[in-house]
Amino acid sequence: MPLKTCDYTPLQKLQTLICSLAAGCEWTKDINHLLRPYPIVAEMLGMPQFPDQSSINRFLHHLGVAQSQQLVLISELLLHRFGLWRQLERVDLDLDSTGLMVYGRTYEGRRKGYFPRQRGRWGYRLTVASTATPAGPEILALALDPANIGPAGRFWDCLYQAADVLGSFDRLGVIRADASWGTGADIQELMDLGLTFIVKGFSNRTALNFAAGVTPMQWESLDLFTRVCDLGSQRVSNCRHPVRVVLVELMTERYDRPTYSHLYTSLLPEQADAEHIFRRYNGRQCIEALVKSAKYGLSIEHLRTRRYHPIENFLQVAAITFNLLSWFRAYMLAQVNLHTLGLCDLTRTLMTIPAKCARQNNKLRLTFPARHPLAPALAQL
Repeated sequence: MPLKTCDYTPLQKLQTLICSLAAGCEWTKDINHLLRPYPIVAEMLGMPQFPDQSSINRFLHHLGVAQSQQLVLISELLLHRFGLWRQLERVDLDLDSTGLMVYGRTYEGRRKGYFPRQRGRWGYRLTVASTATPAGPEILALALDPANIGPAGRFWDCLYQAADVLGSFDRLGVIRADASWGTGADIQELMDLGLTFIVKGFSNRTALNFAAGVTPMQWESLDLFTRVCDLGSQRVSNCRHPVRVVLVELMTERYDRPTYSHLYTSLLPEQADAEHIFRRYNGRQCIEALVKSAKYGLSIEHLRTRRYHPIENFLQVAAITFNLLSWFRAYMLAQVNLHTLGLCDLTRTLMTIPAKCARQNNKLRLTFPARHPLAPALAQL
């Protein structure tokens, strides 16, 4: 990095930033009272104590394009070494985007865009590609754009980056994405590549047109409010291939205002019926929970800096931290039946236990409060 090294190297500052995210620091100023009081932990990373807030701020401001490429490489190397996806032959992939609103006028690259129930606010758009594995999710790729850039523009960037991490498209299982990527052109490209997918259709008007030609006997009831109908292969605009369509009807509690949506899929009827397609698509709620937990568990909405490339790099560091915590939960906490802890529980509850650190016979001794509900399980590690 173009930064003079005095007391701490850039690597040590990166490690401190990761520790601050894992320890639940909402801002860099929290490092001063959540990390610096624990010099014994810093010694495990080769530092006399953790650097202060100002050092981390200067470090963030010097993260540029070259450092972004290095952080992506670091993330890929960690995924290849510790990734939970290696346990599966084919890995399901979820893609989603979310808005990051900012409230100051000095944020570089901020633009006015659409946020749910907050139309016209200023900020950025974050696109994430993650795995869907029984052991827990992992972030394979992410991209940052100004809020006025549509999410469809980053679909293929994240998809190809995720495939690069996995090694090839052959390792991809089912790709699940919402209506932002449900245009005919995207569906055609997915079919040309021979990928398996379940993608929600872009236009509700198309779903209404499909529903107009469905008879009552064709519907299959899933519960009191949901019905599905397998329409088979259909022609859609801007796509030269016929694609299987599953129509979904959701009823309101008053039973007078049904809403329609449709799912495109490359799965054959003998592989999955309409109910299975609907329920498997609903499984992408995992990535929605991932994004929500990252916002609150890692406090990524507090961007720590106002320059565009440092913001992008900070989010890449947050993705690395997310994966590290996922592996910690899968490889360590699973041994003591704490693998059900969510990301917010890890950063807000587990990492904030007021333990006492001390050196004893060249070993690090941790003393937990006797009455803390997590102390008995942690004592077994």
